[in-house]
Amino acid sequence: LELFVDILVVSLKNAMNIGRLESVFLAKFVTSGKGSEASTL
Repeated sequence: LELFVDILVVSLKNAMNIGRLESVFLAKFVTSGKGSEASTL
């Protein structure tokens, strides 16, 4: 059971790191998307 909890904690930390990277990428994508939308409008 402890091993399972350790794996769960590690996977959660990895998911948080991936989520952080994705949120940064999405933020850049959204800001650039808003810029292009503003230029088309």
